[in-house]
Amino acid sequence: MYQYARRLAHSIPIESQLHHRLEDHLNAEISLRTVTDVDDAIQWLRYTFLYVRLMKDPLKYMMAAEMHSYDYVEEKLGYK
Repeated sequence: MYQYARRLAHSIPIESQLHHRLEDHLNAEISLRTVTDVDDAIQWLRYTFLYVRLMKDPLKYMMAAEMHSYDYVEEKLGYK
């Protein structure tokens, strides 16, 4: 609780932790048949907080500097 209050008081952005266990979460979605193919997986990822934060600060998630653009990520996800 303290860490959340501190983040709110100091305006420290809350970052996604999904990338640490992305495979597990995606496998769960596949098991539930929420995700049945690559297009579903891409769409599922686009609805996550990880995707929102990735679009705002790709370097935070260890993407190389040349990948630091919305267009690059969208292209890799197959939307461009």
